[in-house]
Amino acid sequence: MCRHVIKRDGRIEPFDVKKIKKQIEFVCNGTGVNPVEFEAKLNIYLPEKIKTSEIQELLLQTAIKEINPEQPEWDLIAGRLAMWDIYGTVYKNTGIKFSNWMELIEYLTDEGYYVPDVLKKLRKLGITQDDIYYGTWKDIDVNHPDFNKKTRQSLIEKERYLVKDVNGVIEYPFVSHIANAALLADDREDFFKKYNYLVNDVISLATPFKANLRRGGNTGSCYIGATTDSLGSIIKSWQDIALTEKKGGGVGWDISRIRPSNTYSKNILKSNNIVSWSKILNDIVVAVNQAGVRKGALTVGLAWWHLDVQDFVEARVETKSDIRTKTFDIFPQPIVDNYFMEKVKNDEYAYQFNQYYFKKLTGIDVCDLVGEELHKALELAEKLCKEGKLTHYRKIKARNLFSKFLWDWIEIGSMYISNKDNLNKSNYLLNDPDPDRRLNTSMANLCVESFSVVKPANNWKTVGVNGDIKTVETDGMYHSCNLISINLVKTMNMTDEEYADVIYHATDMLDKSIDLSDNPTLEAKLGSSRLRNIGIGFLGLADVMAYKGLMYDTEEGRVYGMREAERLTYYAYKASIKLAKKKGSYPWFKPENYDKLLGEDPKQLNEWSKITGNNFDWVKLQSEIKEHGIRNFLLTSIAPNTSTSLVMGVMPSYLPAYNKFYYDTLAGIQAPVLPVFIKERYWYYKTRTQYRAEDIIKFTRYIQRFIDTGVSMELNLNPNLSTIDSIAEEIIDGFLSGELKAVYYNTTPTDREKQECTDCAN
Repeated sequence: MCRHVIKRDGRIEPFDVKKIKKQIEFVCNGTGVNPVEFEAKLNIYLPEKIKTSEIQELLLQTAIKEINPEQPEWDLIAGRLAMWDIYGTVYKNTGIKFSNWMELIEYLTDEGYYVPDVLKKLRKLGITQDDIYYGTWKDIDVNHPDFNKKTRQSLIEKERYLVKDVNGVIEYPFVSHIANAALLADDREDFFKKYNYLVNDVISLATPFKANLRRGGNTGSCYIGATTDSLGSIIKSWQDIALTEKKGGGVGWDISRIRPSNTYSKNILKSNNIVSWSKILNDIVVAVNQAGVRKGALTVGLAWWHLDVQDFVEARVETKSDIRTKTFDIFPQPIVDNYFMEKVKNDEYAYQFNQYYFKKLTGIDVCDLVGEELHKALELAEKLCKEGKLTHYRKIKARNLFSKFLWDWIEIGSMYISNKDNLNKSNYLLNDPDPDRRLNTSMANLCVESFSVVKPANNWKTVGVNGDIKTVETDGMYHSCNLISINLVKTMNMTDEEYADVIYHATDMLDKSIDLSDNPTLEAKLGSSRLRNIGIGFLGLADVMAYKGLMYDTEEGRVYGMREAERLTYYAYKASIKLAKKKGSYPWFKPENYDKLLGEDPKQLNEWSKITGNNFDWVKLQSEIKEHGIRNFLLTSIAPNTSTSLVMGVMPSYLPAYNKFYYDTLAGIQAPVLPVFIKERYWYYKTRTQYRAEDIIKFTRYIQRFIDTGVSMELNLNPNLSTIDSIAEEIIDGFLSGELKAVYYNTTPTDREKQECTDCAN
């Protein structure tokens, strides 16, 4: 029988059951669960001198076991218990109470966990201890924002985002929001706006942004680069990818300029297959694993016309070719265009060719082209092949090659396909009068939602700095982007004015982060400073649609998704115009580049806006951009939000729920995941594998109309509902319509989610 307990600081005290009862009363407050009911479910043995942390764990596990779709309130109870454990750990490791949060910030600054600017900014803004007060251990109540978290929210916060020392967590979650808001604020009023949006889960920062801003470091999520056809450039790309991975960014890299196998030149009589180079990239990703926080992540792009593309896409298929050439840790991304897709649609032949010989023969670098210019170059290449002037080529059935992309995609479970023409639909630089700025987007990023123009370096200068190599001069430029998502569950009942304010502050946060971020390479810094790319998206759309009784496979549901995408982009552009008035436009801005918006005539956008019911005036918005400028080159993207949605307590991104209820392993604990409105709207949460993949593609096409970069579209394939042929036709139509930019990632149903109807157990 327990008579004494061991406190977290090592002190031994008499066991007091009243303290357990008090904690149970606190976590049950407002949930509808009677504390006596919780106590009755406790079936625990408390040995003599048990640790209080072990008692906490027993309470947590008891609550977790009770969570189910009929009683989701236990999820909040378990989340409060998990958060209580975090608070106890922080107090044990720092000796600082959460009510003394300013003292904690001083401690974290003195110890080097926070950048000095956090404390300086708080003092400059006049923020004091009394401005944010959530009580003490004695009078804490559930109005404290951290104690309104569900299990998965609390656990993922502890596991991934909070500052730790060798003993564990040393930062209260709300303090991280104070620190980040301080760095992003202009004045006191702006600070409290941003803090409240962050702490109340209205605005979700992407993982690198959320984890690194207050600590100093890279806040960017997405990077894209490219290499030229030279050994020096290839080796530089290895270095740049390693540096980017080290600082926690996901990377996309275009290697289409590298000559194919068996290419002759005076210096190299016979070039190697492209997989020789991608194999090295694979090993770099494995070795440099995002500073140990998570696995390295890289997608490598190769154009469809490249002669090695078949070997390239098979590099993750175990059963084909030499095992020594396999690249199991990177994601191959074949790059198509509308010239190729028309050949696929019409079941015609296409020509793969040696771009190295083509450039020597014509002076044209096909990688520099997009749209009509690319179309003409590919026609010219075909003509030269037929005339025998371009001798290193392969004649293929376009549909067979596209089918190969799809079949390998299905076989390995994750394959990317991006359409270069559609990636450049919102590229406002394509018609720039300055040819040096007329750059194109060559491929999609790791999650296919964020991309912009890229220029590989031809000339650069590097120096050694403290045992490292640093580029100090370059003519190259990489895509770099910071991401934020809006929690639609929190904004669903807001007025247009309130929603616009949320979007303004999200835009402002991202714009400020550009200057605060420690970019991994000089090329990324140049891309970021010249274009000031940002990416605002949303999460929780599945929850809102379920609440409203809308389905993804209906016209009403598709129009609603398009409505939310339009609201996001319209108010983001308005916010960026407002920032341009205050701070100036992005350096490469020119009014004449905005004859179209989102790749469309603004009059067409107005017609779509009538369908959505928003009735926005995009023509007027266009005139405002031309008159006042705009702060950011590209502004909106729908990211996957896999981790951050767990913290926000809603379904990820824009997609349907993966499942109505399942357990995921977080921080070594089996944590439940279930939708926020599951109890009230159970029947409206139709899961991903209950939809046809074609319906998800069509839904994505609708919302892509109003997103200026990309949409992270994941397909969960159910062979009972879809065939590879029907999916292929929907992708082909989506590419040729311009409404689909890229596809990536799919899973087939697992034992956890069987094919039968789980709703009625049939």
